Amino acid sequence: MQRDSVIIYVSGKHDIFGTHAVSSFVFAKEYMARGYKVINVSLHDASQISQSVELCESGRVAFAHCEQGRGIALKIKDGKRNKPHNIFESLGIPAIAHLRDYPFCPWVRNKFIATSSAVTVFHIDKMAPSLGQQMGSSARNQFLPHAYLDWQHDPDECVERKKQTEVLWVGGYRDPKTFRGPYAEIFFSRFDLFDACVEACIDNYHTPIWETVAQVSQGFSMPFSLRDQSAQNLVFLVNQFVRHERRRRLFLALSRRKEAIIVWAGAVPRLHRRPEATVLTKTRLDATLNMINKARTMVMVLNNFSHGLSERMLSAMHRRCCVISSTNSLIEQTFKHRDNILLLNTNLGNLDECIELASDDRIRDQIVKSAYKTVVPAYSVSHHVDVIFRECGIADLSAE
Repeated sequence: MQRDSVIIYVSGKHDIFGTHAVSSFVFAKEYMARGYKVINVSLHDASQISQSVELCESGRVAFAHCEQGRGIALKIKDGKRNKPHNIFESLGIPAIAHLRDYPFCPWVRNKFIATSSAVTVFHIDKMAPSLGQQMGSSARNQFLPHAYLDWQHDPDECVERKKQTEVLWVGGYRDPKTFRGPYAEIFFSRFDLFDACVEACIDNYHTPIWETVAQVSQGFSMPFSLRDQSAQNLVFLVNQFVRHERRRRLFLALSRRKEAIIVWAGAVPRLHRRPEATVLTKTRLDATLNMINKARTMVMVLNNFSHGLSERMLSAMHRRCCVISSTNSLIEQTFKHRDNILLLNTNLGNLDECIELASDDRIRDQIVKSAYKTVVPAYSVSHHVDVIFRECGIADLSAE
């Protein structure tokens, strides 16, 4: 019997911005173009889970796509064993975990560590595969950067006459106090250590946050092991605070520019005066992509652990939008300042200069064309599926 179906495991309750819904949609389109039937399964629907297990057992499922790692540790009772076993390992079905968040994040950590070698985890951060192994994951951990998301989009439609927004920035996040109280009080009480870690990481875009936290912990004579849950929570919390502070700083710097549109999730930072920029509330990713279509310039502040790209960045480049971004090692390896991107200093001291460069039509046109040429062949979902199929031994049915 030919295995001609792919199951995509999703979880809408944890997708407030619609990022994973959009991603699973564009991957599903590509899988269907390769000759597979796609079945979406919500992990919050017991009947759908049961049906997916039955389908797997029927021999019709060729592979599983676990969006954001949902479902990677799904277990079934195995008659040959005394306890439930990973469904993909038990049935010999390749499983792909498309993981944007990091192994430290509580909502993915335990399942990620508990999964089996039958699962291939593709991380968007270049350092994450090594990190996963150090944390004790037995999965096949591999690096695969973000892809741009072509949400029912023809990039040729993004001509200059349709670009009405001068500067766009999508930022903001929940107040980190949301995390500090519940997690810090349960897992550690050394707020002096926590604050020292935040201070050491806030302007460091190149050293992985966990390495900085480990070094600071050593200075406080605190044990640090990537296999220890308290250390993992410390890194998670530090990243949440660093993420929020970096975005807060850019909000303050960008809010005084009349030509800017800021999309902000969460409470707006306190200002001495009313912002000159237009401030909008949070949007879902599909709406954000439509806004990018109309923007001449997109400002980015990376919120990762320092060795990844951003799908919003890549999507903006694909939509012929000039990108101004904070930097990290992978960005510097992939793009070049003033060639196909404009890079911000860590203190944002050159923000005004970058915006002025992006407003120069000649400079902007050269950057946009060069970025598009770099992004389209290497960061499409189609190219990423080629990599996934090759690494996991999955057949392209459309070629048969």
